[in-house]
Amino acid sequence: MGKIVLIDEDDLRRIFREVLDERKTFIGNLIENTTPADNFLCTSLYDIAQVLHCSLPKAQHVKNSIPKSQYFQHGRKFAISKIVLLNSHKDMYKSK
Repeated sequence: MGKIVLIDEDDLRRIFREVLDERKTFIGNLIENTTPADNFLCTSLYDIAQVLHCSLPKAQHVKNSIPKSQYFQHGRKFAISKIVLLNSHKDMYKSK
C-alpha cells in the first residue's frame, strides 16, 4: 500500500532543484568528456537514444529540435554529429 508524505513547498522546490542540477551536471560531463576521436555520426534514432540515454520518442523529439542546417538528411536517412547532438540537448535543458 502507498504512503502519503507531507512535505513543505520549499523542500519540494529544493528537491526539484537538486534533481535538475544533477541532470545538467550529467549532460555537461558528457560534453566535456567528448574528444574529437569520439566525434562519430549518429545515423539512426537508436544511435541518438544510446548517446543521450533516452527513449526513442525522446530521441525523435531531440532530432526534430535541431536546426536542419546542422545535420544532413536525404529522405529517411540522416547523419548528425555527436557534438551537435550533445550541444543541442544541453541547450534544451538551459531554455526550460
